[in-house]
Amino acid sequence: MVTDRNAPMLTMPPLTAFFSDLRRLQNGQLEHVRILQLGDSHTAGDYFTAVLRGDFQEKFGDGGRGMMPPGLAYPGLRQLDVKIAQTGRWAINNSLTERARGPYGLSGFSATSVKAGATMSMTTVGPAFDSASVDFLERPGGGNLEVWLDGKLTKTIPTGGVAGRARRVTINAPEGTRSLELIARSAGITILDWSTDNRQRGVQLISLGVVGATVNIFDHWSPEIIEQDMAAIRPSLVLLSFGTNEGFETAFDPAAYREAFGDAVARLKRAAPEASIIVIGPPDGQRAEARCREACRWTTPSALGQVRAIQRQVAEADGVDFWDWSRVMAPDGGIDAWVHADPPLARGDHVHFTAAGYERAATLLYDQLIDLYGRFPAEEPLKKPRRKDQIPATAKRLP
Repeated sequence: MVTDRNAPMLTMPPLTAFFSDLRRLQNGQLEHVRILQLGDSHTAGDYFTAVLRGDFQEKFGDGGRGMMPPGLAYPGLRQLDVKIAQTGRWAINNSLTERARGPYGLSGFSATSVKAGATMSMTTVGPAFDSASVDFLERPGGGNLEVWLDGKLTKTIPTGGVAGRARRVTINAPEGTRSLELIARSAGITILDWSTDNRQRGVQLISLGVVGATVNIFDHWSPEIIEQDMAAIRPSLVLLSFGTNEGFETAFDPAAYREAFGDAVARLKRAAPEASIIVIGPPDGQRAEARCREACRWTTPSALGQVRAIQRQVAEADGVDFWDWSRVMAPDGGIDAWVHADPPLARGDHVHFTAAGYERAATLLYDQLIDLYGRFPAEEPLKKPRRKDQIPATAKRLP
């Protein structure tokens, strides 16, 4: 449990909805509790989130992998517990750099088949899954998308329809299914995301990050598709993890950022009104002096502290929680000590972390959440389950 008095701290009231759902999960009233993290490269790498996912699933059960960006959405894509493969030609569009090629949903990406026969597949290296879903865009005259489970054609989906309208299809999978493959039988089929679930009660942690993103990326996403995505996920907890890229901006505008960040939090509250929200303030980071080759002098960008302060102020004003990642290490410049730790906890760019560094931060966040949950009233009167994925209260409790 938490022992570091200097560690970033959470508070109970903003997390009541999340803790109530965890209690319902343990009491057999919910099938799944879903955690959604949205962010930049710290999220896209799925190191920090993989630790959180594993810890929650070990304690509360494995609810499945959940939503992921389509195919090999970006170089170096890493998704724990699944192996992703792709054949043929897909045009991958990024909502950060190719806004006009949308619309986009929460994944921040889309993949469009360039030629017939293009495939993308995922194979689980963890538990088998019981159902699979795919979100795609309709278009007039759209061709067929085939869904193959464990090498067998299971469903053929016509993608024709209203141009740019997102549609989700969910397919039940035979017991023990471990692989999902999508085959585009024509060019021009656009996939927004895909997901796998299992019927075992437990937690999902969905991590959707875009490298280089700032919170302004919310403006690049379709409000209608975001509403559909949130309705499908029904998160109990949303982790909002931006700020590193804003903190390195040379022309940072505090007033504009306060407005943009406040708007993002407000959108999340509207899209997921039943969810708790934690704003994760950016970790420490440094940049090297200009034209540096060797023995660089590293300094903390002045805007990074401003970003963190604004996020805290917005969180407090909006009644959501704030967790200051930078306090996991020493004050400004602490990342340099992590770079030179043995073994290293941060990479040489003084921005990103090693697996061990991400694990240290994620473990601290998890321990704090479980510490608070342990103080959540055990005998709180259980309200009628709010969610559609409820199951009979007579079901066997989790340990």
